[in-house]
Amino acid sequence: MPFDYSRPAAGDISIPVVRIPATGAARGVLVMNPGGPGESGVQLAPVVDALLPAGVRQHYALVSFDERGTGSARPVGCGTDPAAVTSASPGSQSSGGRPPVTAVYAAMGAACRRRAGALIGQVGTVDAARDLNRLRRALGIARLDYLGLSYGTVLGAVFASMFPTHVRAMILDGAVDPTESLTAQAHDEAPAMDRSLAHLLATCRAAPACPLGPNPSLAFGALSAALARHPLPAPAHSPYPVTVGDLDAATFAAIALPVLAGSWEAAVVAAAHGNGGLLRQLALSGEEDLNGQPLVDPQWAITCADAAVHPSSAAVDALATSLQAEAPPLGAEAAAVDAAGCVGWPAANHPVSRLAVRGTPPLLVLSNQGDPVTPPVWAHRLVTHLARSTLVTWDGWGHTWLLNGSGDPCMAAVVTRYLDDPSAPPATTTCP
Repeated sequence: MPFDYSRPAAGDISIPVVRIPATGAARGVLVMNPGGPGESGVQLAPVVDALLPAGVRQHYALVSFDERGTGSARPVGCGTDPAAVTSASPGSQSSGGRPPVTAVYAAMGAACRRRAGALIGQVGTVDAARDLNRLRRALGIARLDYLGLSYGTVLGAVFASMFPTHVRAMILDGAVDPTESLTAQAHDEAPAMDRSLAHLLATCRAAPACPLGPNPSLAFGALSAALARHPLPAPAHSPYPVTVGDLDAATFAAIALPVLAGSWEAAVVAAAHGNGGLLRQLALSGEEDLNGQPLVDPQWAITCADAAVHPSSAAVDALATSLQAEAPPLGAEAAAVDAAGCVGWPAANHPVSRLAVRGTPPLLVLSNQGDPVTPPVWAHRLVTHLARSTLVTWDGWGHTWLLNGSGDPCMAAVVTRYLDDPSAPPATTTCP
């Protein structure tokens, strides 16, 4: 792929690709992006393949790739330690103070400008969509069948806007509206995170023997306050103590993937007894790829390459303070995961600030009613940019249907039938 599409002679960038054969007689190829942004599509391909409905796996080979700047495709590396991010509190520890995570991200932005150089200007979604079109051509496919999870919905939507006649079917699961500003996204995500945490704690409380005791909310609040006052000693091989930042990051991981609830409960109990190792381990699960490669730098390089406006550190600090007051205890975490990382980044070369998809076949947008990472309101907004689309909602918890509800027969039928005939509308718009 050309490193810089405006200067094709300036060199190339290699994009690793993996193909998993269909289990039966193949009808086509389903190209996938797992999201992040920044996660390796090559590493996650077997995970996604195992979760797809049997009818899809039978008739479609799955193709995935490392997006430019990620995985093995010249990954953006600025030296940011993921533990430095998780251990930095997303909220201020004193009235009028600065959230520690803002300083960590500002240092990351400065380091990326020094160390990654021209690369950070060439990893945006517009360039990735051009790469995807070249991959389509290399596969010999006239019209693309595509599955995008989370950020992968942004890549899919941008591809559809740029190459509408090369789309056959497109499934956008965990939809993001890329035209929203980073701060607006944080305002949407904070209450969604709050609802998901309340559900996580209520589920534990309803269990026969909740590890957090008869009042999980009280136990969680007590640990949060304790870690804010007195961080726990750093785990082995890390210079960073375990803080309330680790608790918030671990909690974010657990509400995104409720299958981690048991691990989260064990980590909270261990931290309450003075051992923060499990909490740090869970906190890092969202900051590292499957092989342990840091995700922080590529995630924010892509995010900031797409954002038309990069908030100042003062604006992020104010955002964290206001969201923490509006949606405690995770409001400040929403500011950290949505906006804080773009402090100090250069202006985007090709920001994704407008989106108008015309001339495609019908597109399928999926949303979880209880998604804390990509709230349902984003899916409703995304479909307004897609001239022909249907929104199907799964009444479940966690981030994306595929990662949390792949066994649901109603949703599996929706997806399978759509790939069989994209022109036929789904039989339902809600799966309970």
